[in-house]
Amino acid sequence: MTADRHAAESGHKLTAAQTPLVEIMPMKLLDEPLEYLFADHFRQRSVLSCLRKFADTKEILPSYSSEIIGFLTHELPLHHADEELDLFPAVLRRAKPEDAIEPVLERLHEEHEASDAETMRIVGILSECAASESHMLGRKAINMLKAFAVSVNTHLAIENSLVLAIARVRLSAKDLTAISRGMK
Repeated sequence: MTADRHAAESGHKLTAAQTPLVEIMPMKLLDEPLEYLFADHFRQRSVLSCLRKFADTKEILPSYSSEIIGFLTHELPLHHADEELDLFPAVLRRAKPEDAIEPVLERLHEEHEASDAETMRIVGILSECAASESHMLGRKAINMLKAFAVSVNTHLAIENSLVLAIARVRLSAKDLTAISRGMK
């Protein structure tokens, strides 16, 4: 039984010390760039799940908040750069006309830009709330966290189901090596 499920069933609050939020990615996984990106999407979903929990309880856990802030300010921008500079151009080069991937990649690029701005607002909310004694979220912050989680989850679903699926079919071993090198 997971710690989350045990805590929910027993009525105990889950503390940051009981479960890690974001796993550290093994650097060796960069040798398999599509698997690395897929695994990083899972890590992003973990962060989004925590943001939804904050919104649902109207309270943040400061230790999780600092971990999320670190992820959003350091690791998420690197992930976007890996996609924008390495994955997306390679997929676009190798895609067939029937893949119709160009409008999808344009949409994802626009969503990255919007997400970057929204991410800074989320970081601001988490920082402000963590610095206060109550750690309570206001209605505006709750709505922002929920909307951000929905938006990014949809974005990740598109990347997983379309971009990574096409990449697995269209990219050559040489392409994957170049992507891996760029990501490293």
